[in-house]
Amino acid sequence: MTTGQQAVADSVASADGQAPYGGDPVELPGRVQAENYDTGGDGVAFNEEGWFDLGDDYRDDRVDVEASDGGGYNVGWIESGEWLEYTVSVQQAGTYNLSARVASDDFWGGGGAFSVKVDGQDVTDTVEFGATGGWQSWENVSAGQVELTEGEHVVRVTAEADKWNFDYLDFEFADDEEENVSADLRTIGFDETKAGEVGTDDPDADRFGVLYEPVAFDVDTGEAARITMSPATEDVDVALNLVAPNGTVVATADGSGSTAELATRFSRSGEYTIAAGSAENVSFNYTLTTERIEPVGDLESIGVGETKTGAVDTLDPTADAYGGHYEAVALSLQAGQTVELDATPDATDDDANVRLVAPDGSVVASDTSADRTAALGPYTADTAGEYEVVVSSGDGQAFTYSLSVSAVQVDDPASDLRAIDVNDRRTSQVDADDPSAAKYGGSYEPIAINQSIGYKDRVWINLTAADGSTAGNVTLVGPDGTVAATSTQDGASSTIYTQLTNDGNYTIIAASEDGTPLNYTLSVGRAPWNLVGPDEKVTGEVAKFDPVADRFDGRYDRLDIAISRSREPYGRVTLEADDPTATARAYIVRNDGTVVAESDASGPEAIAAHQLDSSYSYDMVLASGGDDSFEYEMSYFVDADGRVDDTADLRSIGTGEREAGEIGDDDAIDLDFGGYYEPVNLSATAGETRQVTMTADDDGAAAHLYLVDPDGAVVAESTGDGSTAELTHRFAQSGEYTIAAANAGGTTLGYNLSVNGTDTTDLRSVTFGEKLFGEIDEADPSAATYNGSYEPVTVSAEAGQEVAIEAVMNSEPSDPASIDLYLVDPSGTVVATAGEYDEALIGPTTLQQTGEYTIVVGGTAPDGFDDLFRYNLTVNRPQDLPDLRSITVGETKFGATDRFDPTASEYNGTYEPVTFDGTAGNAVDIELRSDEPNTRTELYLVDPNGTVVAKARAFTVDQTIPAHVLNQTGEYTIVVGADAYEGRFDYSLSLTRP
Repeated sequence: MTTGQQAVADSVASADGQAPYGGDPVELPGRVQAENYDTGGDGVAFNEEGWFDLGDDYRDDRVDVEASDGGGYNVGWIESGEWLEYTVSVQQAGTYNLSARVASDDFWGGGGAFSVKVDGQDVTDTVEFGATGGWQSWENVSAGQVELTEGEHVVRVTAEADKWNFDYLDFEFADDEEENVSADLRTIGFDETKAGEVGTDDPDADRFGVLYEPVAFDVDTGEAARITMSPATEDVDVALNLVAPNGTVVATADGSGSTAELATRFSRSGEYTIAAGSAENVSFNYTLTTERIEPVGDLESIGVGETKTGAVDTLDPTADAYGGHYEAVALSLQAGQTVELDATPDATDDDANVRLVAPDGSVVASDTSADRTAALGPYTADTAGEYEVVVSSGDGQAFTYSLSVSAVQVDDPASDLRAIDVNDRRTSQVDADDPSAAKYGGSYEPIAINQSIGYKDRVWINLTAADGSTAGNVTLVGPDGTVAATSTQDGASSTIYTQLTNDGNYTIIAASEDGTPLNYTLSVGRAPWNLVGPDEKVTGEVAKFDPVADRFDGRYDRLDIAISRSREPYGRVTLEADDPTATARAYIVRNDGTVVAESDASGPEAIAAHQLDSSYSYDMVLASGGDDSFEYEMSYFVDADGRVDDTADLRSIGTGEREAGEIGDDDAIDLDFGGYYEPVNLSATAGETRQVTMTADDDGAAAHLYLVDPDGAVVAESTGDGSTAELTHRFAQSGEYTIAAANAGGTTLGYNLSVNGTDTTDLRSVTFGEKLFGEIDEADPSAATYNGSYEPVTVSAEAGQEVAIEAVMNSEPSDPASIDLYLVDPSGTVVATAGEYDEALIGPTTLQQTGEYTIVVGGTAPDGFDDLFRYNLTVNRPQDLPDLRSITVGETKFGATDRFDPTASEYNGTYEPVTFDGTAGNAVDIELRSDEPNTRTELYLVDPNGTVVAKARAFTVDQTIPAHVLNQTGEYTIVVGADAYEGRFDYSLSLTRP
């Protein structure tokens, strides 16, 4: 017999005290409910790995049973190795189709696995399944066929993986004479009609009805289709779902006894899945039709003072936040400009919603009352840029509409703001007529919160200064008159996220930062219970009923981190348990599931810190490190500048290179490496020998090096305990090694790291555009003309060509040390020379002859190198260097600064001037990006008069000049400068409108 169709014995394998739940065995064919396992207790009728009985009290034992969303119960919190047994009574011997109804969450679960025995014999292999979309999103998974004899048997279900839920087993008698053979439909193309049959042999999933057929449909981005599913009979309720390549359901349609139809525009290329199913557990025939259609004319942009028409239909994008399909219409506004908007459907029975979305993606005004006409405003723009008017349906239906944007003349605010509602947004002005107090920095407005808020409520408060006003700050005062929270400032915006500790009346203090008049907008809202804002403290509890995850070492609480879209802050999570014996763990988890930071403590306090990326969202995970339960206080801190510090993280190095790095408390920590360290990648080939040297900036530091092979094993460690650490290793395998540069004496430490080969490398030829490595040693030729040992490197060239030659010493420089360059023409005459401390540059030089030139590399070695030094040599034609000199709005281009670009003291050395044509009143974003490590860059914007009007000089590689409004029309210049090691810096430059 084959696996999955094994005969089982007649005898029932029972244990002492084991009996069917309820007294009678489950009759087969039929359904075995997961929660109705036999009585007899742990080790007899079941095996339970957890210590606590999680879920509902359906059974008074340790098995984790919970109520199902659709009624009844299921077994949850499953761990690998657990098993359940069921006594059954087979009414008819024969072959049975076996399936299980299961569920697993996409993020915390990810799928599951199980196996089945009957009377102690395996009747299935391990049955694996993927995530189903949620803990209560059920799918039926086939486990194959088994042969059963008539009479009583014991069925055991064993968990082969963690984190899934189990609802029931189905044993369906397989009738060999009337086998159900479905006409499976699995693929379809555009403008095709095909027949299919949904049958009991098709997959089963709640989110697609019940039974369904998965039909593959290949499309390209921007194409649109109408998809129609028609049942052969009128007594079938059909369900039609369209699933994107990433597994997300992007469109649905139902048909009660009739046709189901949907239309959509595809936002990505790839293989979509049409889930053609039914809302009932029945078999039926159907036809599926796909029709290529042209999208209805969309409204893409509108200006102030204009009225335009558009259409929201099923081809438009969809978002739950907007209630379904919507159109996003671009609208350019200047800071301080005030407008009113209204969207009116053409049909009297249609309803419209309208939202105004700021350039940073936040909804700043809305009318979602679902009346026929949606009106918004007056609204005054806080910043200049491209806003979006989002028009959507109030009842989920497609409709055509007209959209109007009108300018409004608004006088300066004259009345004082003294009260505000939760979930409200108001404007006002702090001026000399308002009360004043030194503790608030001068004049302020006291604003009462109207609604009742109190103990453990979580609120957010935002004050945004109008364009041209001084920055403001906001303070929350509690019912007892004490300060309950103060704001975190981000440019013109000041925000409070806080959990309240008392009941009563709260007051918001809106104040000017420097006492000058302040025009501002104030918003108040309730924060979700699990959303934690910057510089906020919250309390909570890791309890026995919280979920368990191996990746978090036990039970955990999960909170969302609120970060600004306008910056990329450095977030630090500090967790302190109230139990001094507890083991606390803190993690920062990105929304793709990656743990980006975790604590290393083993006591009641834990700290995790990470540089956050505003293109992601993040969770804090606060864990017990086991089954401990404890109350805690958690603090989330964001540094004031939105960045960690000026730490230069070093993450990779090549042979022959010397790079700078800095070990800081934002780096990784490992006690095996003595504390904080930087992991630096090094590619190596088996058989090579390399020498790694780390030199600390602080003579009193304790530098240390470890070399970790591609398998994660430490294969070499430095000797010595001073400011210089060195190791030499011959690589046993090829791959990516990691150099752990550690500071055994503390946290912050600047250092230099160099990697060199130990074998003599003679360089004898080079071609234009190459960068090669060489080594001068006692085996090289020697001549007094070249001050001792030298390497002759040949290059072929033609008369009239220009050449630029650069040599840089890679050995650790220390006096006396120098490198010399000589260019010798085909006749043997030296035509150019150069020599400096640790680098030499010839060029540009025009060659007079055609033939083989010789580049002579010589010089004196640093102390301690025994007349030997390593260098790299670069030969270029200046015209081949990638100079960038112009760009237009909407473009991204690539360039490189080098020694042959212009220089100017006001730009701190070499730079590239990149011009573009600008128009007065337009705003631009300028972004400089590069993968070059350890390079400080500078970015300047120069207007047509030659005046620097904006600049970015952060201590990083990437620089941004955001949303700069041009003050005149003409040719602007973007100046790109870089303090690049070895003189060259490759970059990309983007010029866009906000």
